[in-house]
Amino acid sequence: MPRPPKPLDEPLRLATLQGLGVLDTEAEERFDRISRMAQRLFEVPICLVSLVDAKRQWFKSSLGKVRISLRGTLADTAIGVQGI
Repeated sequence: MPRPPKPLDEPLRLATLQGLGVLDTEAEERFDRISRMAQRLFEVPICLVSLVDAKRQWFKSSLGKVRISLRGTLADTAIGVQGI
């Protein structure tokens, strides 16, 4: 499957993400609150909050039985979809 083109605003998205100062940091309660709220709202057993930079995906919160052992992610595909 060919990779989708990068969105035109990708440099701005990456700069904004870096500016937040949340990559390479410990878990934070504020992200766990978002996960708990989404878990209740959508009635799902597992909920994750992840941030995607240019080369990796960083999990800031995970609730439920989660085993993450992925070599790669669908980040390129997901970010390439308009509206996400």
